[in-house]
Amino acid sequence: MKHLLIKSLILFFLSLNLIAQDTIQKFKNIDSQVLEKGNLMEQKQFITENSFVKGSYISTKTEWLNKFHTHILDSINRLKTELTVSKQQATTVLNENNALKSEVSQNEEMLLKKDTISFLGIPMSKIAYKSIMWILVILLAAGFGYYVYKFKNSHVLTKAAIQRYEELEEEFKESRSRSLEREQLLNRKLFDEQKKNSK
Repeated sequence: MKHLLIKSLILFFLSLNLIAQDTIQKFKNIDSQVLEKGNLMEQKQFITENSFVKGSYISTKTEWLNKFHTHILDSINRLKTELTVSKQQATTVLNENNALKSEVSQNEEMLLKKDTISFLGIPMSKIAYKSIMWILVILLAAGFGYYVYKFKNSHVLTKAAIQRYEELEEEFKESRSRSLEREQLLNRKLFDEQKKNSK
């Protein structure tokens, strides 16, 4: 019976050992999964929960702390790299923004130059220039129309004056020829009278 008891104790301890080894293997697998794939908060929580606390001391596996420390350094380095890349991108965007602002200001200046015309040394917008030009054209056309009207009116008056002059000249010629005839007639009468008187 002792023998049977020893055998059963050996079997019991062996099975306990197997169960313990299986649990340890599972625990190691969980260790590697949480410590390899979990985020930093999950890793810290795992280390805290699975550490042995005695008084004010905590006993933790050095392997866990080393992995956790390596992951923290990796995260810091990754964040530094991302920060550097972000700074470079921000600098690139800032430079592009400044270039675009410069280009926009140049385009605005070009548009302003395109929309302005120098007239008599005074820069003015094309709309004001066109307005001034149309006003000048209308004023010149009105002045030309007024002078054409005055010219035609004076031409009509001149024609009427010339016609009146010609009529007066005709009348004068007629009057002169009548007076010449009268004078000749009078001279003739005078001559005849003088002849009579001399006889």
